[in-house]
Amino acid sequence: MNKTKRTLLTMILLTMVLQIALSGCAGSGGRGKSLYEHGLDVVALMDEMVNSSYGSLLSDAADIEKMRQTLAAGDYTAPQAVYEMEIPTVGDMFAYAEVDAVTASFSDSLKKLLDNRSAASLVTMINSQSGVAALAASSVYTAAKTFVSSETEEGILYLYTFQDGNPIAVVFTTGEDGTVTATGTFLMAEGFDAASAEQLQALFRQAGFPGAIRRLPDAP
Repeated sequence: MNKTKRTLLTMILLTMVLQIALSGCAGSGGRGKSLYEHGLDVVALMDEMVNSSYGSLLSDAADIEKMRQTLAAGDYTAPQAVYEMEIPTVGDMFAYAEVDAVTASFSDSLKKLLDNRSAASLVTMINSQSGVAALAASSVYTAAKTFVSSETEEGILYLYTFQDGNPIAVVFTTGEDGTVTATGTFLMAEGFDAASAEQLQALFRQAGFPGAIRRLPDAP
């Protein structure tokens, strides 16, 4: 296979894989499931991703492969604890950072778009503190699904923590006609107790997250 054909094939595969990773179970009804359960679906998909050859389709970098091996060594079958955090609006984030907001003239649609991106940006900022490789690996192994739910009308973040494995932040953002998109990202930060609500609160506050964190009841 010549170089041009190989490049074309790689681009096709990359596009397909990204669509799978970022759309997940898009369009599935899932009306009987709770947000908690939809989040577990995303966690299971991410577990499969790090334990397969999925990542090699996107990158053959040695440092990302090392990160994959670390993630794959975890056990994500059942969370140790799950924490809920309200997603701050962009205005909240500006206020917390003591920066004058410039969004007053924005349309409601644009404000909604920015608000939906705010939680994902916080997770990205946390992961960026662990270096370029950690940030790249968390991006490669991001997964999502879209479903219909009446459980929430506002964006929310669930942080799934595990006895043996990296925490996974699942951000739920709302769309039109009752649709919700759940996007999961591995939290790559180190040196903190993922089972401690206080330490999690401090970690997210450092990234500009002013909201409260509460532990959800254990799943039945």
